[in-house]
Amino acid sequence: MQVQRQTWLRGLGYAMGVSALALPMSASSAPSTGDDPPLQPTGLVSIPQVEGRGYVLNFSLNSQYNSNFRRTLTANSNSVYRVSPNVEAGLGLPVGRQQLFVGGSIGRDIFVDNSQFNRNRLRFGGGANLRAGTRCTGSVAGEVSRFQNLLGDVAEIVDNVQQTETAGATFSCQGPIGVGFGGTVQYRNTRNDRVERELFNFSSMTYSPQITYASPALGVFSLGGSFQDIKYPDRQVLTPEGPVDDALNIRSFRLGYNRALGTRLNLTLGVSTVRVTPKPDSVVLLVPGLGPVNGTLPVIVSDRQPYNVAGYDGALSLQLGDRARITASTSRTALPNANLGTLSSVRNLHGLDIDFALRPGLNAGFGGTLANARYRGSFASPDEPQRRISDKIERVYAQVDYSPRRRVSIGVEVAHQKRISNPAILSFSNTTALLRLRYSLGRST
Repeated sequence: MQVQRQTWLRGLGYAMGVSALALPMSASSAPSTGDDPPLQPTGLVSIPQVEGRGYVLNFSLNSQYNSNFRRTLTANSNSVYRVSPNVEAGLGLPVGRQQLFVGGSIGRDIFVDNSQFNRNRLRFGGGANLRAGTRCTGSVAGEVSRFQNLLGDVAEIVDNVQQTETAGATFSCQGPIGVGFGGTVQYRNTRNDRVERELFNFSSMTYSPQITYASPALGVFSLGGSFQDIKYPDRQVLTPEGPVDDALNIRSFRLGYNRALGTRLNLTLGVSTVRVTPKPDSVVLLVPGLGPVNGTLPVIVSDRQPYNVAGYDGALSLQLGDRARITASTSRTALPNANLGTLSSVRNLHGLDIDFALRPGLNAGFGGTLANARYRGSFASPDEPQRRISDKIERVYAQVDYSPRRRVSIGVEVAHQKRISNPAILSFSNTTALLRLRYSLGRST
């Protein structure tokens, strides 16, 4: 699973309560990214967060056909049916003005005629949403997840369970007018069970302070930084002083803007500068094509140069009448990666979704995502004998959701995904058809 993009506050919308201005959604079809995480960050954790004293309990059953499950250049004999039952639960408990929550999900991916890939899906966590006075809000939360790794940048699907642990805290102090401040601290640790992919394991610690200025007439301006330290604890590199763990630092500074116009438009924009610094800055490499000289292998010392990235991000949510909504997002930044052999990547992510309420209880949506990635410091590995240079991943989808009753929903989705890679042997295309059934219970006071 890839690292969450810049975890610091975006336009204040995720931490100071501006999210209360989010638009009412008439069409309930959610944007679809398949097995990949949403393009827009959703907070510190993804477990249900029940407000007040109450609970939520969701039962779901997904049945999906894949035309090219293994992701090879030719789709022959790679079609598969996957059945995924899942139970999701969340509990909320108010304590004074504070809100405690705990939740999680348990499920299983069952691959018909490919049982070697059958694995459980687990996610558990908890935390607290906090308030102090009339201007300050915050959250403290953490979660653990385990799943069969089916993410879009995995070269070829193999038996590999990925576990991710996250913990963090965020806070913001901002009134409707004037200067405010906030920040986020987040720890992330990702591990691959497959021995051949332990080289991709990483852990990161991110600190993201921010200052803001809010004006009812102009919107919210923000100036922040993100300081991320990444380590690859199961991958060592040789230096003139001896072997050390591979690592890098990512430092960025961002100027952001958030504007809510009435109840129908919400806009977030940001520009940033990102600097990626490999650690260590010098490594020892074998000289290719030469054997031992006087019993010693010839080596050279190679400097690993830092590089800069001009980054940006944007998100738009537009309500059209009572029946339609358009959401769009875009971003460019540098990231580590736990799914392939690379030190870092420069990644561009774009998404567009259009949703319609055709009638009460019947909703439709369509859209797509585009991800361009160029890898820095890539290397060959047992699962990828050729080092990855770049990827272009496209996905389009259309879906219909029907809720005959308040607690019951039925959905159908058809999607097509295509990856154009360098080297070309890692390219593939895959068409999926999905039927999802869902039953929900809940109560809150």
